[in-house]
Amino acid sequence: MIVEPYAADPAFPDLEAAGDPVSMRQLFGEHLRPAGETAYTIRDCRLSRVRYRKGARCVLQYVLTLSHPATGAERTQWVTGVMYTGGKTRRKWEKLLKSAPDVPGADPAFEPFAFVPELDMLVEVFPYDRRLPGLPLLMAGPSPDLEAPLLAHFGPGWRIEAWDVDLVRYRAELGATIRISARAEEAATGRAEERRFYAKVYHDDGGEQTHSVLRTLRDRTHDGTAFSVGRPVAYLDDLRTLIQKETPGVMLRDVLLKGEDAGSAVRKAAAALAELHLSDVTPPRLHSLGDEVRALERTGRLLRWACPHLGAEIEGAVGAVISNLDEVPPTPTHLDLKLDHILLDGERISLIDLDGFAGADPLLDTTGVMVRLGGMSLLFPDFDEERGKEYERAFADEYFGRVPEAWRDRLPVHYAGAALKMAVGFFRRREAGWPGKIESLLNTAGESLAGRTPQ
Repeated sequence: MIVEPYAADPAFPDLEAAGDPVSMRQLFGEHLRPAGETAYTIRDCRLSRVRYRKGARCVLQYVLTLSHPATGAERTQWVTGVMYTGGKTRRKWEKLLKSAPDVPGADPAFEPFAFVPELDMLVEVFPYDRRLPGLPLLMAGPSPDLEAPLLAHFGPGWRIEAWDVDLVRYRAELGATIRISARAEEAATGRAEERRFYAKVYHDDGGEQTHSVLRTLRDRTHDGTAFSVGRPVAYLDDLRTLIQKETPGVMLRDVLLKGEDAGSAVRKAAAALAELHLSDVTPPRLHSLGDEVRALERTGRLLRWACPHLGAEIEGAVGAVISNLDEVPPTPTHLDLKLDHILLDGERISLIDLDGFAGADPLLDTTGVMVRLGGMSLLFPDFDEERGKEYERAFADEYFGRVPEAWRDRLPVHYAGAALKMAVGFFRRREAGWPGKIESLLNTAGESLAGRTPQ
């Protein structure tokens, strides 16, 4: 049940039922209407992600397992439940009824949207997403808008012969990442090539800004620099979609799991990050001290809702981090750096997913990586905890050997903040054992604030 151990919210009295897979399987079966003649049976319902703003809005992503009534063949269907306060949910549903949105080329099991009156919940059926209007078109396959920039990347005289689309990541009403495998043929020679691209769909104009960031960073990097970034192909304003060429390399996370020369990879990543932080690139925006305080306050609110029994400890840790933050000269900062955003291709490090790129305290990047290295056993239960700690120390040693010595003074407070943010991620993704992982990272934050930070 979503209410245990979560704290109750009077603004959402039906949140318990919304978080109960058994209840939701029944309600979806009653309210989702078949998109065609086939009436699929919902065999299973799993809550996969939660976004929550107390007293205002809750977004819940579900994964449904469906069964064909005649053949028994199973398929997976994403659906999203959105709940607002003050009757706003029903008004949005009524507005959708009037607009009758078109979902080109989609093959969902159910009609694009529905309303569950028992929960005052608007339901969106993937690929329909009212805040990502370009998503259905991209999932449907090649379109003139998308085909033109890809053909331009192949060169004159080429035509696309085949096209495969795979969903890589989907965050309801925020964005999606789609992998496109395009096979093209040169008309004059008959020569064929297959290339991979990634299309990132945005709910706002963030893709245009990221496109500009990637172009700027690529202009500043060369063979002698320690890092590179993905190559942008085009930004499609009408679809709010950024197209990038596939960035070669293996995720640092996967290198660590294999364990082959992982220590060297960690040090290369640290050197690349230091070079980014010391570069003279001018970011398009700033992430100020006030912005970071607000981010930590949101983190604290969500953690207290997720684990009310730890409320006092969470409030104390968040308050201690905020009170010890200092305003520092901003440097180019990734601002969403995880182990799968760092790719290793031979001697070269590539940084991807630069949507958050800003001028900020660089220790936000550094500690985000360190906490994940030290917490690899939380991410992957079979991973040796001490090995993760060794990688963390190697990363810190390489990084702080390359940046101003005074930066290390801010390590304890930012390390604690990074641990709290990592804890929220376990809850949002509904990972197995998330309450215990939150408690473990809360302890990590406390130890760092007490001066026991990996150096």
